[in-house]
Amino acid sequence: MGQRASGSALPGEQTMQWQGRQVTGGLTGFNAWIVRVLRIDPVKSQQKSLDRLKVTTEDVARISLKKYNAKWFREFFAYDPAPDFARIRVPVLAITGEKDIQVNPADLERMLELIPGDIETHRLPGVTHLMRSEGTKPSLRGHKEQVRRLVDPRLIELVANWLEKGKSSW
Repeated sequence: MGQRASGSALPGEQTMQWQGRQVTGGLTGFNAWIVRVLRIDPVKSQQKSLDRLKVTTEDVARISLKKYNAKWFREFFAYDPAPDFARIRVPVLAITGEKDIQVNPADLERMLELIPGDIETHRLPGVTHLMRSEGTKPSLRGHKEQVRRLVDPRLIELVANWLEKGKSSW
């Protein structure tokens, strides 16, 4: 039995680039104003930081005065889950939220292509990466508040139904 929720089906670097575009699109208030007034291209800035991290050799790197776990980032950028997905031979339940701005919800379709065995996918309307319902435009700003709430009850129902269904067929 296998389970994966809000996981990416693309190489890490592509996931980070997609995430950067989503986060930038969700900027509001003062942050959006600063970006607009100073004519900052957050996606371009992020790519510069990613490029710097890729060429580091140390475990921790300082970029723009901030410390990064450079080793983790290099490994994440290079990792492509496709070969691992192709080796899965157990039932998989893949669930994501349509308001996920950290992993592309469209990765569910890629998982369907890559995983040769039994896979069931669900994209929950109004749900974020944290598997919480969100009535507003998704942004990282809401994460602290979301994490205090319970996961969306549809997630629990999907998992329970999937496990119940599997008991008879595994």
